[in-house]
Amino acid sequence: MLSQNELSDVGIFDWQTMKDSFEVSDILIGNGFSINLWPSLRYDSLCELFCSQSVAEIVDLFKNFNTTNFEVVLSGLNNAEIVNSVLGSVNSDIPKIKQRVKDGLIHTIQTTHPEAKDIRDVMLRSLAKELEPFSDVYTTNYDVYLYKIILANNTLVDLGLENFSQFGDGFYTELSKGKLSFDDFDYKPRNLIYLHGSLFMFNPSGSTYKIRKIDGNLEYIKLIKIELDNNNFPVYVAEGTAEEKYISINENYYLRSALNKLKSRKGNLVTFGFSFGKSDRHIVEAINSSKTDTIVASVWPNRSMKDLQRETSRVNNLFPNKSVQFFDSRTLFSFDTPKFFY
Repeated sequence: MLSQNELSDVGIFDWQTMKDSFEVSDILIGNGFSINLWPSLRYDSLCELFCSQSVAEIVDLFKNFNTTNFEVVLSGLNNAEIVNSVLGSVNSDIPKIKQRVKDGLIHTIQTTHPEAKDIRDVMLRSLAKELEPFSDVYTTNYDVYLYKIILANNTLVDLGLENFSQFGDGFYTELSKGKLSFDDFDYKPRNLIYLHGSLFMFNPSGSTYKIRKIDGNLEYIKLIKIELDNNNFPVYVAEGTAEEKYISINENYYLRSALNKLKSRKGNLVTFGFSFGKSDRHIVEAINSSKTDTIVASVWPNRSMKDLQRETSRVNNLFPNKSVQFFDSRTLFSFDTPKFFY
């Protein structure tokens, strides 16, 4: 591990020493954040994990549809059922296969995501405090951690323990018990914005809504399963190339609104746990087209100086018209030991 002086030599600084040198604005959070909280979230693709545990028949479905998108496969199976019904054909395998895909997806989510009992409330509240300097929080993650953190943030304010601004997420209109539809991001001064959607968002009739727990003891995974059993699929974009992701985003009003908000932002942008990989080129393009002044990107320092120089040069080259600075990713959030106790 390089020393702090060696990291400084390649332009990577301690967050605490550099944060006062620029005006903190918004933050973009990637998968590195969730991995620090729950290591099982270290996966490249739900589809890849799912297929590694599935029978060849179902794996072949994904291959023949040429997709990693569960919704495409389930939609194809639904259409096959309709065609069979119209033609008077009976194929009892289709409903069984469809159910196995749904059950497999739920199992995969369950395998990678924590249960409520595994999430420490003291950690959520401490991280909420550490998010205090930031305005909007953008994320490409689709798990529930950040949502729980902004709820913890709002609770601290409600209890009078903190006086920072509360977060919104754009979902305000009650459709039915436990379901809120998306309205707008501008109702609150701070927002959590899911650039790739989330596993608790659904869009069955063209209007995106989120599910929320009414019963505190009920796991999100059970609510998601209920939606899947009703042939409603989560609004999340985690699979495929940048082009495929961009197409999926443009097909959904919430996702378009989220990406447009990133495009229209201004000021500085801190990024944490975000790799700026090839499949996220649409995010890079959105930032480049925005009025973002400076990008302050986290870098995981546990590698050679040559690799660090290569990484900082790569990220710099992605933003030719922006100022780019770097900080040690270990120095922003306290994942192992909470800094703040309430």
